[in-house]
Amino acid sequence: MPTLRRGAPRLLPLAVLVLSGCSVTIRSPEPPSATDETATIREARLAQNRAIRERDLDAIAEVMEPDIHATSGVGIHIVGRDAYRRAYADDFEVLEDVLYTRSPDEIELSNMDTGLADRIAAESGTWTGSFVTPRGPAQVRGVYTAMWRKRNGRWRINSEIFVSLTCSGGGCP
Repeated sequence: MPTLRRGAPRLLPLAVLVLSGCSVTIRSPEPPSATDETATIREARLAQNRAIRERDLDAIAEVMEPDIHATSGVGIHIVGRDAYRRAYADDFEVLEDVLYTRSPDEIELSNMDTGLADRIAAESGTWTGSFVTPRGPAQVRGVYTAMWRKRNGRWRINSEIFVSLTCSGGGCP
């Protein structure tokens, strides 16, 4: 067995690996690509659209931060996931055939380190809504912007603002 001189580098374990033809590669996990991240946000939005169609209040709220801040298309402020869930519950109780759909046009990831979360992102797009009131049906349309925040590996909506631009039908306010 070889002896090591005092002060000589201790490379024997590495030498054994090299001489035996083995190699060791240590890689840190690759962060998700921007394409993967934006696809994840888009999928979360589509899941929320499905939840609205299915009137699944828990699934609608699932994609929101607990302290979400939102402004409805007509300017009503909603603070908190529970308040948002209640607003949908009220719509489902008072109106018939409620359907809101968000269609993202652009999702852009921030390159800033906020110190608060893994990442933040901006989503912008158009939204449509339809429902039936006692006065008749209504179709609404507008634009929206949402801020997404990634915490603990999960994207959720931190804030969003909707702007109603058109309404048609007898059920319009």
